[in-house]
Amino acid sequence: MKSIASRPFNYLIALGLFCLSVIGSAQAQNLTISTAGDTGTSGTGWSLTGTTLTVTATANVHPNVITAALVTGDLKIAHTIIDGDIHINDNLVAPALNAARTITFKTNGSIHLATSVSIDATQNSNTNPLNIVFWSDSDGDVNGGDIIINANSSVKTNGGGVWMGGGAGSVSWLPYAGASPITTGDSYASGGNFTLYWSGVELHSNAIIQTRGGNFYAKGQSSRTANSAEGALGIYMDGANINTGDGNIELYGNATGSTAATVANAFGVIIQSNAVLSATKGNITIDGTLASSLNFNYGAATWIGHKNNVATASSSGNVSITSTTGNIAIKGAGNDYAGGGTDYRHGLAIVNSFSGEHILISSTTGFITLDGSASFATNSSDCSGLQLHTAVSGATIKVISQSGTISLKGSNTQEGVTGSNAIRFAGLDANSIRIGDDGTQTSTSNILIEANSINQQVTVGQAAGSLAAQTKGTIAIQPKDASFTQLRLGDSGNLTLDNIWNFGTTLSGFTFGKAGNTKDIIFSNPITLAGPFTAYGGQITIDSTINTQSGGVTGEVNLQASNGIAVVSANIVTTGGNITLNVLNTSQPVKASNINVAHTPTDTTTNTAILLSAATLDASGGNILLNA
Repeated sequence: MKSIASRPFNYLIALGLFCLSVIGSAQAQNLTISTAGDTGTSGTGWSLTGTTLTVTATANVHPNVITAALVTGDLKIAHTIIDGDIHINDNLVAPALNAARTITFKTNGSIHLATSVSIDATQNSNTNPLNIVFWSDSDGDVNGGDIIINANSSVKTNGGGVWMGGGAGSVSWLPYAGASPITTGDSYASGGNFTLYWSGVELHSNAIIQTRGGNFYAKGQSSRTANSAEGALGIYMDGANINTGDGNIELYGNATGSTAATVANAFGVIIQSNAVLSATKGNITIDGTLASSLNFNYGAATWIGHKNNVATASSSGNVSITSTTGNIAIKGAGNDYAGGGTDYRHGLAIVNSFSGEHILISSTTGFITLDGSASFATNSSDCSGLQLHTAVSGATIKVISQSGTISLKGSNTQEGVTGSNAIRFAGLDANSIRIGDDGTQTSTSNILIEANSINQQVTVGQAAGSLAAQTKGTIAIQPKDASFTQLRLGDSGNLTLDNIWNFGTTLSGFTFGKAGNTKDIIFSNPITLAGPFTAYGGQITIDSTINTQSGGVTGEVNLQASNGIAVVSANIVTTGGNITLNVLNTSQPVKASNINVAHTPTDTTTNTAILLSAATLDASGGNILLNA
């Protein structure tokens, strides 16, 4: 059968309740693991043959039956009754194992680990790993089968891997480095119409997954086919803690449905409420999708941070995603059904909604990639491929690494529509969004911001430096293709790199655009760096200071424009680095007034559209080139 587990959130979570509801049939035959269960090798509705426990009817099995079987080998629990669930209601504590073991919970229905219940392989002087497979919806039918890890429960594997998913087929999966592959399902754990929030996998408040080097893998899907005033969630992580050490963490969530059914909200993966994903050497992958068959009012393929519609108003949005040397890749690919709702819809959204909430995405030496794509058929005035948004004062988002490359990538098929952007930044307090270093430890990471359309949101009370991208490495802000299509300031203005952007003073290189970019750009705030400054654009306007003096002869300034260059009430200064102003496709002359060229140009022409007004070009021994 299918059940309502820890829902609806606004009511049940607040009260700490777990509800089981049998809908449609009162004859569902479930397996319960509890201390009130049968012992021995058989009982009502079940039998144990070797290391396979087969369930044929409603059954209640004592935990000792499970743990004793692990002494002799891997244990497979086979519950093949149509839509029968497995409920683990009391602790499973492994004995001292004489080798690595695997326990597989396999059922056509759902798997629920009850509140404050543990599966623990770290006691009884055990030194061997225990792999745990939660395999729901093993028949892959339309009824699905979810996996619920309830509040305050724990899974501790002593080095073993944890796999959560579903599917009628099977694949091999590596539970930890050096292990032999084990058999798992080939698809998603899938929610059913019997739950208010139709989630494939749920990890609730203060639940702990601790593997000590084992890998963690979860694949959850919501498949709405009926109208709902609530939502569809692939993976819902609400305050759980996943710690793998050297092991990898992988979350894959998908929300899909019927074009004929409308749901209020849809999220492939949502992570919130003091959730922690932590590894040392392990990589972390989070990948959410919204299917093109889904008809919904608002949502995101991957959402990190507090979403008020999907939790109690008092729950925190704090999220920590960290690895010491491992790479972090967070993706969201959003699609929808044409003709659905027109409220916000995003690929990857990282959002804080309440004061005091903090989101940390950090790897000491590993790469960090944030990649959001919006391919929505429905127009929306609030649509981003990738969005970083601190909505209130006192909230922060940090995407930081001491040395690994940080890449922010976005795409949006609706970017011609006002409010639709490939990447949108919306900070409020000074340094409320940090990329690169954290303000206390210097980063040498290279930072890439790549999207055809970029939006800097304008907010009442927005402080200078609300977007801090700082490092001793390089920064490149460039289009995905040859040229930017939109550079927006708010909904209607043109982007200027103004004082909202805080690049610090330690950059070893800065690049804006790429060869072929035809969009105009204005640099209206001083930029100081210790390396080359390069900009490509249609019309390039400098109305502040570009200072590369600390970069010596490597601190060249290179402006490449297709429409013109204007240096107005501004300074471009280097220490031996060449200054090049190059304009193509024009026969307009140089126009200069009140200009101080500190060192005589060695190569100039008179047929370039370059405006120099109250400007200083000082190369301190380097060449100054004004070229057509």
